[in-house]
Amino acid sequence: EKKRVDDELARLSLIARNTMDAVSMTDDKGRILWVNESCVRMSGYTFKEVYEKTSEELFYGDLTDKTTRSFIEEKLARQEGYRCEIRKYKKSGTPFWVKAQAQPLFTEARKLSHYFVIETDITERKEAFEKLAATEQEVRSFAMQHNNLLESERLRIAREIHDELGQQ
Repeated sequence: EKKRVDDELARLSLIARNTMDAVSMTDDKGRILWVNESCVRMSGYTFKEVYEKTSEELFYGDLTDKTTRSFIEEKLARQEGYRCEIRKYKKSGTPFWVKAQAQPLFTEARKLSHYFVIETDITERKEAFEKLAATEQEVRSFAMQHNNLLESERLRIAREIHDELGQQ
């Protein structure tokens, strides 16, 4: 049984270390205890730089949504898992978007011991969505201008016809 458990832990460790997503583990206070290589690559921070720091200290910035931050804080305070999308910042200051999934881990006595977090970089998808939304707004604006031009042209033609008929 011990061999089976050890083998399973070794496989899970391999998966966590080598997945494309950023994986991290925090203590019950939210301090980072472990990150995989993808997290290091995604954030630009080394393991030593993130060790025992919180996401708040490292990754949040001016454009990080305060509502989402409050949502995460509330979930952590209630010791619940969560899923959300949030803008974070790399060590260089470059913003990036992640889809985060966090799950609390409890001791046998039901005391919170750790959180593990899996984050997928969704920056390209978010930027594409923002471009699409901007393009949609431009199309709506153009359609409104086009409609206004048509209406003013119709009004001009109607006045011209009315004036001509009035003169005749």
